[in-house]
Amino acid sequence: EMKTLERPVPKMAQVSKASSGPKSSKAGGKSFFPLKKAAGIAAVVLVIAGVTWLYPRGGDKLEPLVKNGYELIAEKNYADAEIIFEKALKVSRVEPRVYAGLGEIYFEDNRYNDALAKFQRAIDLSPANSEYRVKQAKTYSFNGQLKEAIESYQQAVKINPRSGTAFYNMGLLYLEQKNMDKARESLEISVRLDSDSFEPHVALSRLYAQGNSYDQAIAEISEAIKLKNDKPSLHLTLGTLLLESGQEDKAVKTFKTVVDLFPQNFSAQIRIADWYYTKGMLEESLETYRVAETLDSENPE
Repeated sequence: EMKTLERPVPKMAQVSKASSGPKSSKAGGKSFFPLKKAAGIAAVVLVIAGVTWLYPRGGDKLEPLVKNGYELIAEKNYADAEIIFEKALKVSRVEPRVYAGLGEIYFEDNRYNDALAKFQRAIDLSPANSEYRVKQAKTYSFNGQLKEAIESYQQAVKINPRSGTAFYNMGLLYLEQKNMDKARESLEISVRLDSDSFEPHVALSRLYAQGNSYDQAIAEISEAIKLKNDKPSLHLTLGTLLLESGQEDKAVKTFKTVVDLFPQNFSAQIRIADWYYTKGMLEESLETYRVAETLDSENPE
């Protein structure tokens, strides 16, 4: 309607209007319609404001549910977390965090196909989120769909080239497939990106050990120990690598350190007892086996 009113008037009509009557009527006609339009807009704004006041936004209800759901996941209370996220779906069907949360729950319950469907929905709603693709790739891997897993990891690192987690998980998958070159490449990138994480060093150490590159394997596991000194398994891995590389004295020293640092660690006691036995130190071996027996009396070892 406004376009019709504002359409240019033919010159002939302008002349006839100018000769037939005063200009004030034309000006008055023009001013009336903008006022009417402004009044209509104001009315719509008032109606929207009233509806918003009477009916609170869905986000006000959604956020507490999402937060609570992820807190329950962190506590491994998956059953209650699923109930919370199902409630969240009734508030909003387009919140990617809800679908990702359900995906995590289904993954932990070994419902991999259901988890994949939820992660895909989260990705559809938030395609720029690399974390969802990492979780999807991990689920593919557990479901035996290794090709799809690799593709998801590759998509994740395209979106976020500095995602050390994506490179780490992709490296583990390549390692499982015995693709050592790509595994090494991915894990070395992960080590550079996640300088505070010990897991990439452990995986890289395992890769080097499989290739009999013991010096490099020992160097990587030593870096992991610097980052996570309170983890007995890392010290035991170092001792094992030292033994395999022929550095027996250093290996024994490492095992004894583990026993001193973690006297309640069954694996450490068994390893040092085995070493005593192979060396013919039967009294020391028997004493250490007895310590291990007190820690796990049901273990046949």
